[in-house]
Amino acid sequence: MADENEPKPKGRPKDPGKRTSILHAARSLFLEHGLAVVSMDAIAEQAGVSKATVYSHYADKSSLFRAVLEAETGDYSPPPQIDKLEKLEDLRQHLVDFGSSLVLVLTRPGVVDLGRLLVNEAHRHPDQATHFFARGPEATHLMLAAMLSKANEQQLIACDNCKLASDHLLSMWLGQRHLRQQLGLCPPPTSREVRRHVAACVDVILAAFACNRSRK
Repeated sequence: MADENEPKPKGRPKDPGKRTSILHAARSLFLEHGLAVVSMDAIAEQAGVSKATVYSHYADKSSLFRAVLEAETGDYSPPPQIDKLEKLEDLRQHLVDFGSSLVLVLTRPGVVDLGRLLVNEAHRHPDQATHFFARGPEATHLMLAAMLSKANEQQLIACDNCKLASDHLLSMWLGQRHLRQQLGLCPPPTSREVRRHVAACVDVILAAFACNRSRK
């Protein structure tokens, strides 16, 4: 919610159509040539706007690339955390919903393409890699770990290291198919395939940390 005391931006409001054109042009050029080669002039030319217009929306190429990444995944919203998990089936359902929505986003062709680009550019743009990791993979990891920790507190599972369990579950959800997709060896999975795979992984984790197992 905006603060009514917050100073209002000066100047004319930004044109959302131009912003979209800039993002589309930047995305296309970044994927084709990489960040280092693409100039703001080239982006402006492909977007059909002036370079000044590009800079009025984005301070530099790094912030523009960050915006491209966020635009590709911006509609992802994980299921809300549950305050009280009444039974194990509640936890299973929530984990399956969480994992399915996440994997469907991460296996989108556009997200996979930008992921490849980010890995290729990480050594030249470590700030981008750091920002992406903190806002994406690490935030998701901690959110899932918190969910498992809550289930552990409520004695639905018996897990001494919920962060490690979260890491295991995330790795299982993506699995070999995601790597094959990154290598261009298979198409993205269907929503039905994703949910079936995610549910199977959840069942493995819940079996591993069932409350009738002794803690080690």
